[in-house]
Amino acid sequence: MRDVAGNITMNWSNLVYRFAPQLFRLALFITGNRNAALQRMEQSYRALPEGSTNPEADLIRGLLPRRYARWSWRMKIDADEAARAGMALDRATALLRLLGRYTPAQRLVIGLALLRGMAVEDIAVTLRDDAVDAAGVLQRFRLDAAAALGMLPPAADPSLLLEIDQWLDGRLSDENSLELRRMLLEDEDTRALRDALQQTRRTIEQALPSLFAATLTDEQLEQVVEAVAPQPAPASGKQLVWPSALLGAVVLAIVAAIIFGPHLLSQTGANAQTPQRAADVIEAAIHRFDQPPLHAGVLYERYQVQLDDQQALLERRYDYATPNRMVMRVLSTDANQPPRAAISSDGKSLIQYRYEQQSSRSTPAAVDVHVTPSEAQATLPVLRSFFNSTSLFLDTSYAVDLSALYLGQARQQGATSLGEATFLDRPAYLLSYQAPQLPTRHDTTGQPVRVVLTIDRATYALLDVAVIPVGAAESTTSHPWHAQAFEMSDTAPDSAFQLPSTGQVAERQGLMSPHAPTIAERQTLSLAQAQRIADPPLLLPEQLPSDTMLGLALRLGRWGADRNDNNNIGIFYEGEFQSLVLLPHRLDNSDVTDLGPEQHVGNYRYRFVKTTDPLRAVAAEVYRADGQGEQVNVIFLDSYATQAEREAQLTNVIKSLTPVTMQNLPALESRFPHGSSEQG
Repeated sequence: MRDVAGNITMNWSNLVYRFAPQLFRLALFITGNRNAALQRMEQSYRALPEGSTNPEADLIRGLLPRRYARWSWRMKIDADEAARAGMALDRATALLRLLGRYTPAQRLVIGLALLRGMAVEDIAVTLRDDAVDAAGVLQRFRLDAAAALGMLPPAADPSLLLEIDQWLDGRLSDENSLELRRMLLEDEDTRALRDALQQTRRTIEQALPSLFAATLTDEQLEQVVEAVAPQPAPASGKQLVWPSALLGAVVLAIVAAIIFGPHLLSQTGANAQTPQRAADVIEAAIHRFDQPPLHAGVLYERYQVQLDDQQALLERRYDYATPNRMVMRVLSTDANQPPRAAISSDGKSLIQYRYEQQSSRSTPAAVDVHVTPSEAQATLPVLRSFFNSTSLFLDTSYAVDLSALYLGQARQQGATSLGEATFLDRPAYLLSYQAPQLPTRHDTTGQPVRVVLTIDRATYALLDVAVIPVGAAESTTSHPWHAQAFEMSDTAPDSAFQLPSTGQVAERQGLMSPHAPTIAERQTLSLAQAQRIADPPLLLPEQLPSDTMLGLALRLGRWGADRNDNNNIGIFYEGEFQSLVLLPHRLDNSDVTDLGPEQHVGNYRYRFVKTTDPLRAVAAEVYRADGQGEQVNVIFLDSYATQAEREAQLTNVIKSLTPVTMQNLPALESRFPHGSSEQG
């Protein structure tokens, strides 16, 4: 940290970057006051021994003075801060008052366990004090908290409470555990005590990290640096200047540590790896399946998703080895409920769909589609992104895959790297960016946010999204996307990729649309049929945004003014991240809010259409420059592109539009797997 002359070395900035965030939170937990916490952290850095082999443990121990009396506890909060911690103000205040009755050393033990997620056996090692009874301190605090929060009856037996808490902690002997289980089965009051202690654990594990989620302002950080940094030798006549860029990096590190709390710890030593550019990590995350980093092994991942005031789970199993078996499920957080929706593919001959049965749904709740191997492989990219809603066919209630939204926004906002960390015991990259608002359709607050992404280093899966509103209290952190499970195995049986066939299952030969397996064959047309009957004549692009997009021609009479007009043809292209739709009319005029200025490209005039849902879609009204022909409306959806990129891609599509003729029909229909010029 310092050389023999007492000058700062490069290791100093690393120590601040790595340890200041958690040190400040622990210091606040000990003192209950921000100013006192700053002083304790400064003193800890100043007391750090030269050549420390474990600087984090030394800094943690340095938060406690060698001699102290019981400190005055001054931690206070308001109703908003309590609400963000999920508590009423009176209960949050009672919890803080309880902490104030403990000594600073005891509060440090509690903080290491509940803010840092440190195991009790590691706390004594960190504090280098064999006399520390971390398990006993935590047990006493949990029981005191249960009483302070009013969760226990007044006449609860203290000895029974101790046994139940030890049992919940896995520290009760086998003989006593057996007896306690018998009591739990037979006695309702004992079960009530168990439930109360379990609820207490959940409450304090959730509330305390939120109540003590605090960051340092730039001014406070400079104060720490100036107070801790030794002055240069007088002969030099120069002052040390702390780079502003480094200050910004430290602030971002603090934000990251506050967001993640105990389940995210910085990597050090041999686990560290040369950092990748943030832009490269994002691109790898976007293409983690179409350009996979792995070519063998089976991935299992499960994410908790926050959608407005509702939650859902997204579960995926994916085989990296050819033919890339996969299964995805949208689940309710209630384990007793069946999947809301599920799809699977064996990569060779069978694609399965399952939907929750709804009385209003006229389509089958279970569909098995039999396909050729080439069709299975062609549709696989679209199936992988099925639940991120890049198709007009998908029921938006199933659009729970938020990863595309946040990766796209990170790409657009120019995310920066915060280094590396571990998450679910896996090495991961940390990226951060600030945006004017959340990327979800339902965010109407318009409030700026700071977002931190955690991306798995081996597979580039987005493991966690943490969001802090800019300018709000630090305890408002939310996690709209959060991995609950993430595992890799060598292989998995075929049964793991098959959906149940209980009940009535509709059987289909061939898949009209990967997003809409229930589209009837009578609704679809070969491109030759569509070209022959279309009125107005069809215009199709010769250049598509992606080479893997699949085309589908549909009769649109049911969407038009005349529901019996079977000459009304819509063209749909579907890809992994993109969809393109060409219509002789808009799907819904009520979505249009404004029309942009007229522009020209190639043989066409066009105007971009501003809609009520601009997040991932851009639309345009297109006319022939010579005034011939009718209007065609083009809608382009993209999961990751910026608005400018979408408009540029749509402009290229418009430029390449061409009337379908017998001469160009064979080339154009190569995009349409269900139909050829020989049909009809």
